[in-house]
Amino acid sequence: MIQVTTYNEKPTEIYFENFGGTAANKVWMRKNIKQQTVQPEQGDPYKVWVADEVYFETAHTLDEIKADTATYWQYGQTWQPGVQDEGIMDNKELTEGFNNLQSGQLDLYDAIAALYETASL
Repeated sequence: MIQVTTYNEKPTEIYFENFGGTAANKVWMRKNIKQQTVQPEQGDPYKVWVADEVYFETAHTLDEIKADTATYWQYGQTWQPGVQDEGIMDNKELTEGFNNLQSGQLDLYDAIAALYETASL
């Protein structure tokens, strides 16, 4: 989701937080950064920085994001909390993969048992 954000100081184009381990990296990307004057109803005018901003969480590195900012900007526009990066398996995929491995393991046990039966005859 794109939102317009306001800052007292000029923001960086990419703000990246890495917590290490299995925690997702947090990324704020900004475009169209410009300074504007605000004229309040009362008081003196003041200047602020305004930018279009997207936020997302990812397992990708800062270098990967800097190398393809257009793709990550687009990803940030549609990212939803709790959604993993493309290419990372979700729980359903992990469960299906585990079940497939377990079925394959049972098939191997059956094949080994059949070999023992024919060898002992």
